[in-house]
Amino acid sequence: MTTTTMQPHCPVTRPKMGVAHEASERDHVTRPHDPIRDVFLAMDIPEDFHGEYLRGHIVMMSSASTIHNRIVMLIGQQAPEGVLSFATQGIEFARISDLPEPDVVFVEDGAITGNPSYVPAELAIAVVEIVSPSNWRKDLGDKLEIYAEGMVSTYVIVDPRDGTVAVHSRSDGKAYQDCSRYRFGDLVPMPYGSDLDTSRFPIYPPGTR
Repeated sequence: MTTTTMQPHCPVTRPKMGVAHEASERDHVTRPHDPIRDVFLAMDIPEDFHGEYLRGHIVMMSSASTIHNRIVMLIGQQAPEGVLSFATQGIEFARISDLPEPDVVFVEDGAITGNPSYVPAELAIAVVEIVSPSNWRKDLGDKLEIYAEGMVSTYVIVDPRDGTVAVHSRSDGKAYQDCSRYRFGDLVPMPYGSDLDTSRFPIYPPGTR
């Protein structure tokens, strides 16, 4: 049974679950040229690292922890028939320069053509980030803004620090208007039409950095 609790950053408004964002007039705004973005795209990133371009900054990350990767695996395994899950898949936007690499991206099977390094954000049914103790501000701050501005229909934040899940939805192009919060162990409604079982999600041990 799902539960929702009030948090300052996450009002108790049930998210209006839907499908991937449909085209609107905002989608036809041309993304301005960003030379730093060009530098990032031309970089040869070392094999053991991941790179993102966020808010004008190039961000490099080392390999994630086993708890982080276990949750990524458990989430991906629950993709229903007709939906694909991609781990650490970069996405790009029509309107903004940012190039995040969500921990999990859900897309409709057959929606992606060719072999792109970055999936168009409008194809994402939902993106998921698993919070890391050392860089939690990125997932709760910058990426919350980026995904809302980029019109990602649903942004799910899984936080193993305190065993919570926040589902953000219904962006107005600046911020998400709806958010529901759950605890590990709840069934979390997802926009692809079935629930995400969080009962096997582990939490970080005390003192994790």
